[in-house]
Amino acid sequence: MPKILLVEDDTDLADVLEIALTSEGHDVERTHDYAQTAEQLQRKNYAAVILDASMRAGPAGDLVELAKTNVVLISGRFDQMKNSVTSSQDVCARLAKPFDIDKFIEAVSSACQ
Repeated sequence: MPKILLVEDDTDLADVLEIALTSEGHDVERTHDYAQTAEQLQRKNYAAVILDASMRAGPAGDLVELAKTNVVLISGRFDQMKNSVTSSQDVCARLAKPFDIDKFIEAVSSACQ
């Protein structure tokens, strides 16, 4: 069962995404802030990371570098998502909120391969 780190500060959305991922057989861990996420990424390895690009405490690009795995970037602001992480970093998908849950599952499953 692939272990995924879900980084989302909106707890209601995180709940929905976690349910969708676990129903597909993924093992999900959650964080909700920059410092907690950075700590988790330094301590553990994940098959994929789902990262809210609009976290306020620090640049998403730094977390992508710490992830050392495929990242699915999500954000309510497309311009912020596009500019927060350079194209050279390992982002395998960018999804603007609100997104179709099936497309989300497909992007995460692809990131885990």
